[in-house]
Amino acid sequence: MDRKRLIFLIVWGFFGVGLAPGQDLAERYNQMDFAGIVRELQDVSPDCLTMEQQLLLAESQARLGDGGNALTELQRLLAKSPDDDRILTSAGIVYHSLGKFTLAEACLTRALELNPRNSKALLTRTMLLLYLRRFSEAEASFRQADKAAPGLRQTRLFQRIGSELYSATQRPADMRRYFEYLRDFYASKNDAEKSAKYRRKIRLLAAADDQLLYRVHSHAERVELPLVDLAPGVYYKCLLLPRDGKTYRILLDTGNAVGWTIHHPDLLTLLENRFGGEQSVATGSLEKSLKSRELLTVSLDLGDCKLTHLLGLFFKKPRENYFDANLNPIFIRNRVVTLDFVHNKFLLRSKAQFDRDLAAEPLHSLVKLPFYGYEWPFVPVEVNGYASALAMIETGAEDLSLKEAFARFIHLPLTPATRVWGDRKLSYYEASEVSVQFGPHILYRPRVEIWPKRFYDRITGLYDQVMIGPFALQDRFIISFDPFDNVVVIQSARRD
Repeated sequence: MDRKRLIFLIVWGFFGVGLAPGQDLAERYNQMDFAGIVRELQDVSPDCLTMEQQLLLAESQARLGDGGNALTELQRLLAKSPDDDRILTSAGIVYHSLGKFTLAEACLTRALELNPRNSKALLTRTMLLLYLRRFSEAEASFRQADKAAPGLRQTRLFQRIGSELYSATQRPADMRRYFEYLRDFYASKNDAEKSAKYRRKIRLLAAADDQLLYRVHSHAERVELPLVDLAPGVYYKCLLLPRDGKTYRILLDTGNAVGWTIHHPDLLTLLENRFGGEQSVATGSLEKSLKSRELLTVSLDLGDCKLTHLLGLFFKKPRENYFDANLNPIFIRNRVVTLDFVHNKFLLRSKAQFDRDLAAEPLHSLVKLPFYGYEWPFVPVEVNGYASALAMIETGAEDLSLKEAFARFIHLPLTPATRVWGDRKLSYYEASEVSVQFGPHILYRPRVEIWPKRFYDRITGLYDQVMIGPFALQDRFIISFDPFDNVVVIQSARRD
């Protein structure tokens, strides 16, 4: 080894990593300083890091969406100590960030068998269970983590996971109780601004009268509504909402993590709304944030059915040809939701009706895949016949695309490219000869766009490795999201 390098490592070990107590790094981790931990540790030789530091580095990389770089070293540690619950927990975090849910659950289950009071494993399992759509189990795991380590309540990571959990339950009473805790916590820290933010959220949720959010109400077992394209040649699908002689367009956007947004000011008075506090929001097509206001739409009447208690935001259209409102149908859990890209229809069916309809379809036209995600819909796919990936079915996107980190991870040759969007010049990559297979269906592109991460879970580091937009589905597929069996049913318009 170079003498200067050796001296540097000795000095670094004494004045840097060696002097930083392990608990200090752990506290920073629990406050979600993942980027700071990576900056501090990533350039240090693994031989100069303690076990805890190696694990915190791998976990922080994973939570920043860089689980691929953490995987090799972690697998080495796991092979060396397969029954260390700390390493197993780290493996669960890394595998979750890569969308390998089965491996993640196996690691976390084993870690908790070895140490049932492993609070990090319990918190990690909470988020995993949300993605597996096992909501009651996720709540139980969160409560166990709280009981195992009450001090975690003071940490940002615990609080963020709790906010995700209770929002995902869609039960306003439980959400209010958790936000009351956060209101009081920040009041005790003399943070009046954050305490007031949660006070406004609590007041807004009171208007839901403890009714479950995003509920479909209809006497019909099957509701069928027409879909229209947002504009000629644009395959974003919209519901039509006629009111007072005008027709408003509601984009069905499975990429909308908020769930419901209003953009046309008329809808603020035409629909029954309650209003909360203000915040900034970013959309996928804009770099800047937009001033928005929290709202709860009490009822959205679509004719043959209505949706009640839609929690979301209002912000004005950022441009004239923007849609009037935006609804993520994945938030609906008391009906099977179907987006028919063949006949341009939106269907809401009871589970019994959906099963009857499915039984009448030819078996060769159907495939059932696991349905992952509590706000965005993910399905497992295979890229180029050899690489397993997690794909988001994103009806607010365009065509087929891959994420840059994943493309590099599977060693796809990338070609730089640019595109002008309005007054912005966007840089991205392209790759040749890419196929994406889900079940028996194959989507092929002679060239496909490769983009940086857009959708990105700030807690787990999970992102969609492949995105499947409506252009790839148009005239070919009928997609049904079954929240009862937690499967996505994909029906082909013709035999592939």
